[in-house]
Amino acid sequence: MDQAGAEPSRTAMAKALIVLSGPLALANAAMIFAGLFDVYVAGRVGVDAQAAVGLGAMLSSLAVFFFAGVTNGIVPMVSQYAGAGQARECGETLVQGIVIALAGGAFLILVALAVPLARPQLAGLAGARVGALTASYISIRLLSGPFFLLILCVNKFLTGIHDTRPNILIGVGSSALECLLSYTLGLGAFGVPALGLKGIAWAYAIAQLAGAAVALGVCLLGPSRRRYPVRIGRRPVRPDLLRSLLALGVPLGAAQVFNNGSYLILSVVAARLGPEAAAAHAVASQVLLLPQRGLEVLGSAGSSLVGKYVGAGSRARAVRQHWVAMAVGCGLAGVIGIILWAFRGGISGLLSPDAGAAAVTAGVFVVIALSMVPRAVMAVAQASLSAVGDVRIPSLTIIVGRWALLVPMTLFLVFWLDGGVVGVWEAETLSVVVLAAMLLVRLVRGRRFDRPLAPSGAERTEALSGTD
Repeated sequence: MDQAGAEPSRTAMAKALIVLSGPLALANAAMIFAGLFDVYVAGRVGVDAQAAVGLGAMLSSLAVFFFAGVTNGIVPMVSQYAGAGQARECGETLVQGIVIALAGGAFLILVALAVPLARPQLAGLAGARVGALTASYISIRLLSGPFFLLILCVNKFLTGIHDTRPNILIGVGSSALECLLSYTLGLGAFGVPALGLKGIAWAYAIAQLAGAAVALGVCLLGPSRRRYPVRIGRRPVRPDLLRSLLALGVPLGAAQVFNNGSYLILSVVAARLGPEAAAAHAVASQVLLLPQRGLEVLGSAGSSLVGKYVGAGSRARAVRQHWVAMAVGCGLAGVIGIILWAFRGGISGLLSPDAGAAAVTAGVFVVIALSMVPRAVMAVAQASLSAVGDVRIPSLTIIVGRWALLVPMTLFLVFWLDGGVVGVWEAETLSVVVLAAMLLVRLVRGRRFDRPLAPSGAERTEALSGTD
């Protein structure tokens, strides 16, 4: 039964969604810019170094994706506990996330130490020189795994308690430090000896360390500690919460690994089509990255707000909040799609100096523009399902859809119908449409918003009225 109290309007819900997602979007944009700046600095070091940074960042991300996906389980748990007025469980859920982050970080450090053993494989993939540089870059970058995962845990915790403003300090601050150190250590500015590629890798690692320190300081010393205290005692593990977090996070992490792994296959297919197709695919992927992250951030913010209402026992408000998030996401995606379609020639010409590659890229942009609204539907629907703890079937749907639908469809359109790199993105768009429809159908069928993760608390009504 829904709780009593003044009903928030859809406008108020949309405003809350934008206020919550804005700092997250800004922090993500800063991190994307820092990654691009690293590529720029590596280009000043040399062509081989630039190739190594691009390849190394991609391979490092594949190693991190699973643990990063597991941290996504923090948002639905914390938001529902916050909605139910159970502040203690909010902080203890974060502690369980930190435990997972430290365990995952330790695994990533072991991977970093083992990377030199993979130099022959990297040499076969990218050539002897680039392979050796890539191994060196990854072995340093992965040392920051624990710090990166700690930042993600705090990010999800703050999203769950509906206070994302500190993420600006964490994300923008660490990204700015990364850019400064990358320029200084990579190129030897300000009298510092030039370390080249290793300097760029150490810049990333140091920035993650600083970001993790700030993130923990925000939780332990910031204003939110009064309402949502975070205490790390001698026995930080709470088996019940840890099991719940893993039950949510493991399927989400697996889906993230397989989803991003399918994009690696698409990159390999595009590379087989020649330099123009490979260049068009690379540009399109980079252009899509920012709006895709933006939609995911919007979905995460919407998930937090839906979780708050579910935890507080207000099904009607949870449903309304989901559809508000869907409307905002589709509207934003539609605007992005129109801009990308209308200015496809200018954008492709700016990013692709080669005329042939620019023409191919413009064709790809048309396909991506048509896919933006389905991407929004997919992002928001998946996030709302995770808000109520429905992650296993949706994650399996994404895994099967990407590998049983996307990969065969790509091979068919590209090699059987000779669709070129445009065929790659047509297959990707079709898979997004199918997955978005399947997730949306699963969400609207049944009473998905009647499944609280948090038990009922005495402060439910007070928590609900206090956050509207």
